[in-house]
This record gives sequence, structure tokens and C-alpha cells, in this order.
Amino acid sequence: MKEVQKLAGETGLPRFKVYSLGDKDMHSRIEVSIRKSINDGGWTVMSNCHLEPQFTQQKIEEIRASEKIHDRFRLTIVHNSHAHIEDRYYIKSSFDL
Repeated sequence: MKEVQKLAGETGLPRFKVYSLGDKDMHSRIEVSIRKSINDGGWTVMSNCHLEPQFTQQKIEEIRASEKIHDRFRLTIVHNSHAHIEDRYYIKSSFDL
């Protein structure tokens, strides 16, 4: 996580939000943050995604379906390696978004 924070600081990022899945009411907070980040070029970090792989995949698919995405928008996904989240989303999204 320190690497992401360092990179955000080096780029002069205006908004950088970190959310941990598994906490109550986190879905709505993440959705709002992603929507704002898509529009203004902020970064959103979702951690503990292995706890809710279906939600994580749903967010990735929604982002990919978005018509307009700010050039500086970034979504960082942090999870344990045993998560059941399809790897194809990470590799492809890293280049397409």
C-alpha cells in the first residue's frame, strides 16, 4: 500500500481513497468513490477484495462498461492470492482503463 501512496504523491493526485471490503456499508462508499474518481481522475483502492470477489468483479465490469473515464482514473485492487477473481480482469484492465 505504501507504494501506491508514494506513486499518488509523486503524480500530484488530488484524490486518493482507500476502502477495506468486509466492513459494513462499504459497498455504497466504494461505489461513490469510484464514480467520483471516474469523473475527476482520482484513485480508489479496494483492499481485502478476497472477502467479496463477486462485488469486486461487478465493479470491474461496471467500470469497463462506462462510456467516459477520466485519463487519470485508477482503481487498485488488493487481495490475497487465493481470491476467486478472474485474472483476465486485472491484466486487461491494467492496459484498457
